[in-house]
Amino acid sequence: MRDKNSLTDRAKAANSFNVPDPVNTIHWDLRAQHEDVYNYFKKTIALRRAHPGFRMTSWEAVNRNIATSVPRGDVVVNDIKSADTGDPWSEIIVIYNSGNEFTFALPGGTWQVAMERSQAVDQERSVTGSVIAEGTAVTVVHR
Repeated sequence: MRDKNSLTDRAKAANSFNVPDPVNTIHWDLRAQHEDVYNYFKKTIALRRAHPGFRMTSWEAVNRNIATSVPRGDVVVNDIKSADTGDPWSEIIVIYNSGNEFTFALPGGTWQVAMERSQAVDQERSVTGSVIAEGTAVTVVHR
């Protein structure tokens, strides 16, 4: 029989909100060494801030505008209808791929790639028909 307290203690240990500050300290002196990671988060945060489709604030809005599918056991896709949020992107597809490369069949029309290989792209490119979601990465397309 498992000890209930030991499970609770392990669960608390996995969440750093209740540990001393040094555990959660940001080591800014390491930023230059990890500039690629810093830039990834910076661009991803900017992408989220720029698009209300990523910031729905009620269960009703999420339930009405986001459809989630699992086309493969290691791939989750969110199809976000973002026009009602005031977003200039009328539809956004986010592909979370924790496995190997995956080809996702896009709904008809032309789509723009905003993020691939888990990196916000500097120059969007157009795709039609399908998009390749690299393994262990997030891909975002919109129209």
